[in-house]
Amino acid sequence: MLKILALSLFSITMVGCAHRIDPASVSSVNVYTTRDAKIPGKYNLIIDDNIKSITKEIKMSSHACSAHTYPMAVGDPLTQSIRNATRSAFEQASEVSNSGAPLADFSGSIFYRLEDFQTRLSCNQSFWAINCTATTEIGMNVVVKDNSGKVLVNTAANSSRSAEGEAGSMCDKAGNLAGESFTKATKEVLERLLERVSNAKL
Repeated sequence: MLKILALSLFSITMVGCAHRIDPASVSSVNVYTTRDAKIPGKYNLIIDDNIKSITKEIKMSSHACSAHTYPMAVGDPLTQSIRNATRSAFEQASEVSNSGAPLADFSGSIFYRLEDFQTRLSCNQSFWAINCTATTEIGMNVVVKDNSGKVLVNTAANSSRSAEGEAGSMCDKAGNLAGESFTKATKEVLERLLERVSNAKL
């Protein structure tokens, strides 16, 4: 019986399919600032297209669950996370496209660009279960300019966060760990960026 169970676990890890990952966006951030209120003024929020369009197909770096793939469209949740986080620090931040017209009487513009994005997923098969670790690394740059185009803040931050858990009977839960690590890393990198922006002289 034990031999049959072990063979079943092995066969599950070798029969592959794609498990779509739908990571959650970050709804709020904790920003430590010396300000008593949000950054005042009307700002254009410009999120680079390399953020909005990013997709990843994560392949297992271990033998366990290696027949499975994990497509992850991170553009939408990452973009929404930036919107939510920025509006928690700025009094008014209205999104415009890279080529769009700026707001009338605007105070300045906030530009976000993705510098690095990697997600790794690996699993180890024990006797009773398959245990997995997912790690996401995000590097992002933000530039704040006044309405004349003068750079007021130009800073970058990185984050690396992990999530651990079981793969599930068909290796399907491993993708959830990748989504969880993505959300953790996104929250941390945005907090680091906006803490620097919020404490700058704007």
